[in-house]
Amino acid sequence: MFKKIFYTILLLGVLGGGAYGYLRFKEPIDRLLNPGQRLEALTGGVVVLANNYYYRLQMPDGQTLYFSGVGADAFENLTFSKDSIVMQTITGVAAAVSDSGLFVTTRSVAMPQLATAGEKPMKVQDLIDRLSTWIETEQRGRAGAYRALEDSINDNYYIDKNDSIVERVQGLEERIKQRQRDLMADIRGAREALARLKALDPAQVKFDCVSHVTARLVNTALDPTGADTIPCTVIDDGKGLPLVKVKLKSGVTPASVPVFDLPGGGLLDIGGNDSVTLAVGDKVHLLSTVRSNDSYRTRRVDAHVVQRVGNKLLVDVGSGHSVADLLGSPVYTPDGVLVAVCAEPMKDAVNFFHCIISN
Repeated sequence: MFKKIFYTILLLGVLGGGAYGYLRFKEPIDRLLNPGQRLEALTGGVVVLANNYYYRLQMPDGQTLYFSGVGADAFENLTFSKDSIVMQTITGVAAAVSDSGLFVTTRSVAMPQLATAGEKPMKVQDLIDRLSTWIETEQRGRAGAYRALEDSINDNYYIDKNDSIVERVQGLEERIKQRQRDLMADIRGAREALARLKALDPAQVKFDCVSHVTARLVNTALDPTGADTIPCTVIDDGKGLPLVKVKLKSGVTPASVPVFDLPGGGLLDIGGNDSVTLAVGDKVHLLSTVRSNDSYRTRRVDAHVVQRVGNKLLVDVGSGHSVADLLGSPVYTPDGVLVAVCAEPMKDAVNFFHCIISN
């Protein structure tokens, strides 16, 4: 009787241990036995991010400038009033890296760096210099307008046949002079602002990008009212790294979004266990995300590593892919391990994209 009980307990222990082992290692076992199924599921492992953003330049005296960008000649939508801010919008994707609503994407999506075409990201001193140049240009323009108004006053008078000075339009001179006084006040203000700018210590000026990020699910019908948008928080360590984390404010990754495996050494400060070594010629996958009439659709792009330099991979993705389709896309191995994030195309080579190595 004792033996029967002992063997029954032993059998239950073996079965229980086997069940625990299967549940504990179910995902890696399924990945090993059904690699195609795992890869297919990962095409839903992203959310589409929409970032409405603007730039803010805070002066030591408390004055703040808001603008949406910098063009070749001027600041775009420059205003001193928070109520008059004009935002820009950029979209991209972020890859799921935890069950707690944590995703990773490139800084260019979540916190766009300010740079004019073909230039490196601008620093505070660059902005001060450009703002000074812009004020000087505006000052010259107002000075020219002031002189033109003086000519308008002279043109408003003529000498009649009796050699009398006659005013063509009654009251016009006073209106023009008021406009001149306004212009002169602007010119003096510009001069004072210019003097303050040139005396500024850049270390005392705060410049940042203010982002308002929301997420939407892929491969599912979109709510036309936008009620399905999920507010997000951008998590930045302040080190200016090319990758940043984005967290859904719900704190939960939707069940329809599979989480990518992470390489040994982790991603930013998120732990990972999978051992991955990448070499030139290795096969990787990306996700191309395109907006259709009623949804964002993703499809797997088969690619391969062309070059690895520092923290960047150069990946050949083939033809027919735009920057918008791949911006922020996860770059993952056939085993489903997230190894990089797609950041930008190679200049003058449409098939090649620079991707930031995750670890």
